[in-house]
Amino acid sequence: RRTREIFSPNVWWMVDLSPCYDHDEETHQQGATPLVRRCIQAYDWTPEHARRVLKAYRQFFAMKKELQDWNGNSDGFAVIPCTEVWKMWKEHIVDMDNYFLDCKLL
Repeated sequence: RRTREIFSPNVWWMVDLSPCYDHDEETHQQGATPLVRRCIQAYDWTPEHARRVLKAYRQFFAMKKELQDWNGNSDGFAVIPCTEVWKMWKEHIVDMDNYFLDCKLL
């Protein structure tokens, strides 16, 4: 059972990298924490760097939402992230089920 109802847009962005988090099966695949963990593993980022990139990813996501830039705008303008944010975005998209639900939530 997926428990999406425990996440609000603000709670989603919170990151818990404590060791006990791994044992919490209810939220193991939801929110920013698993995304940050995947980026740390995939790109050998430090937790501090991953948190900074997450902050920039949140800003990127907010701009996309504000401009309704999901497929590029009709004038040809598109919000393009920097390399580090693009890497996090890619890791988020790879988790298609959560990405879809997260986009609806966020």
